Amino acid sequence: MKIFFFLTSSLLCATIIAQNQNVKFCSQWEMQQKYFEENPGLQQQILQNQQELEQHTQQFIQNKRGASGCYQYVIPVVFHILHDNGGENLTEETIKDAIKQLNIDFQLRNEDTADVVADFIPILGNSEIEFRLAQKDPNGNATDGMIRYETQETYSAGDNIKPGKQWPRSMYLNIYTAINIGGAAGYTYLPGSTSSGNDAILVLYNYVGLNKRTLTHEIGHWLNLSHCWGGTNDPALASNCNSDDNVGDTPNTIGWQVCNLGGESCGSLDNVQNYMEYSFCSNMFTKGQATRMQAAINSSTGSRSNLWKSSNLIATGVNDLELAEFSSSTIIACKGEDVYFEDESKYGQCNWNWTFDGGSPSSSNDRYPVVKYYTPGIYDVSLTVDNNSISQSKTKSSYILVIDPSEGYAPFTEGFENGSLPNNNWLIYNPDGDSKAWMHTSDAAYTGTSSAKMNNINNTPGNLDELLCGGFDFTSMASIALSFKVAYAQRDAADNDILRLYVSKDCGATWVIRWAKTGSSLATVPVQFPVFTPASQSEWQEYSINITSTLLSENFLFKFEFESDGGNNLYLDDINIEGVWNSKPVLQSPTDGVVGQADDVILDWKAVGAIDLYEWQLDVSNQFNTGSLQTGTTNFISTDPNNPDTEFQTSNLTYSQTYYWRVRTTASANTSLWSDIWSFTVSETGVGIGGLNVQSSRFNLFPNPSDGIFEVKLAPSASTSQKGEFRVLVYNVLGEQIHHQIITSANRLIDISSHPKGIYHVLIISGDTAVSGKIILQ
Repeated sequence: MKIFFFLTSSLLCATIIAQNQNVKFCSQWEMQQKYFEENPGLQQQILQNQQELEQHTQQFIQNKRGASGCYQYVIPVVFHILHDNGGENLTEETIKDAIKQLNIDFQLRNEDTADVVADFIPILGNSEIEFRLAQKDPNGNATDGMIRYETQETYSAGDNIKPGKQWPRSMYLNIYTAINIGGAAGYTYLPGSTSSGNDAILVLYNYVGLNKRTLTHEIGHWLNLSHCWGGTNDPALASNCNSDDNVGDTPNTIGWQVCNLGGESCGSLDNVQNYMEYSFCSNMFTKGQATRMQAAINSSTGSRSNLWKSSNLIATGVNDLELAEFSSSTIIACKGEDVYFEDESKYGQCNWNWTFDGGSPSSSNDRYPVVKYYTPGIYDVSLTVDNNSISQSKTKSSYILVIDPSEGYAPFTEGFENGSLPNNNWLIYNPDGDSKAWMHTSDAAYTGTSSAKMNNINNTPGNLDELLCGGFDFTSMASIALSFKVAYAQRDAADNDILRLYVSKDCGATWVIRWAKTGSSLATVPVQFPVFTPASQSEWQEYSINITSTLLSENFLFKFEFESDGGNNLYLDDINIEGVWNSKPVLQSPTDGVVGQADDVILDWKAVGAIDLYEWQLDVSNQFNTGSLQTGTTNFISTDPNNPDTEFQTSNLTYSQTYYWRVRTTASANTSLWSDIWSFTVSETGVGIGGLNVQSSRFNLFPNPSDGIFEVKLAPSASTSQKGEFRVLVYNVLGEQIHHQIITSANRLIDISSHPKGIYHVLIISGDTAVSGKIILQ
């Protein structure tokens, strides 16, 4: 691609996504002209700086080298938060989320890479850059990397607010947040294009945080990236096809302000999803862009090369391995769900040793492992990190609750009589790790001898503690009533402890509040000091909450959240779930449209309450009117999903044939509507893939991406019994089986090169175990 100097049109840039029409994408031209007008003697020096940086960049690309040491390129960061005591006074959590998002994006760990257009998957770029909040200020004093200024400047922030606030650019990346920065969502300067005291990023406060990528875009510029269409801030101009961004693997483009994934503006497919576009769907840097950013950080221009030096990391406090810490995408997972773990240790770690009780894999040396759990239960997670000299460890006991929602059903009753919390139904979330948490107790109960107790005496006001329960499959319910009994007393009339009830229909990914009580309205007895323990049933209050079908699903959970105000203990007992059933059944498996089923596949549907029997039909036509029609009934047993009344074992089905099936119920001679009609296709061999224990740690597909010929590589941890013959099934994105092959230890090559480019799903079967994965054809 063409190389040319693009300083005069790309010094500054605003965000790629404007959250309202009053925020401009870029204030580049105005800001650049203003800077040169105020500093006319600097323009020639800036041009020289940029020319030298471009020469360095091209040389770096030719002699590509990686970061030294056991970590990636590390950039210490300081946030300067300009506020007037409103929402613009960003919380510590929001700032840490912003750092997390940057590290996800710059290290190619973003989940939405799964949405990248297939043509650009081979050039996905990992910049190997890590951002860390500074732990020491320029004088060596402790800091959290968040400096707050209560100032009216937040309403009109710009380059004028930096004097007196800026930390040395040779030590820190300075980021300023404010309410208004002149009409743009964010802007910055290219390396060497401004003075040291002015070299920073400005961004609107509401464009900072998790899943917000304004800073990703702006740091791209701060590390010498232009927009994909080159050196202007004006996308969608035909003349942009004649310009370039100095990156070898980004196609020439006019630039996009809409997410047109098939856009071809300059004779080839455009990289619309690039972070340096304005397309509203950005999710990638290219390899060329990653290398260009690495070149900038290896250059002395703009003092970028000093940032990641060991001496500077020590000086800014981000190189000392002080503690091991980690988090996960969830602490309550449905069976078979991916759980994403993230190392949050501080700092300088380069070796990781994870242990996942009950997980697959059960251990990992990755920094960001992905684990599946196939057996319901509650499990510990441990992490040990080191920097080749110092080691730190962290174990979180009873950290992950794994549930099988298909096992939970109505009616449900919990009286906490089994003697322990947490257990396989309940998880305690105590984020501060102290003794003030939910626990099992025999001190009091409404019925029986036990209950759940929130130990709140001398608790810190504002602390949140959760008691989570799940999961349940309520797809056959029209509504449910969730009831429970509470006993609580204030210690003082001013106490405002809060109890909330939340429900989730997506296995804990999101929560909806359904009930809450606080202070005197929560109290079931008059004020009692110092410690309340209910002595009789009259000191308890029962609540019943109706939950409608819009919040019911096959992955239903609920939780009690207690927010302390330093008051008294609270007790919880006799949790019950009853409900109203839909009469129309819901089908369960085989799932609609699935292929590769056995010729004796089991038809399974979800239980319905208050009925007499189920009636099913199976045919090769969705009209259910051929001579192949099969029909039958099963008598209702109960709503327990493990009972045999909700299934039928087929036999002798025709290979490669597509079948249709449906179910209805009868109650007191009244017949329900038929269920939805589902279909499945029997495999070409009559051997199915259902019921396999699908795992993810015993095989690798190499190379990946591939030209269509790849090898199945057996992981060293695989058992001897797994080293015989394997059956390989390959499916396209439509679920159509396109390849079937038996492989052995001597021959593990798979050839699907005759099929179109794209993503294919691979299932490798050995006995009752299978591994699933993806292969990319390019």
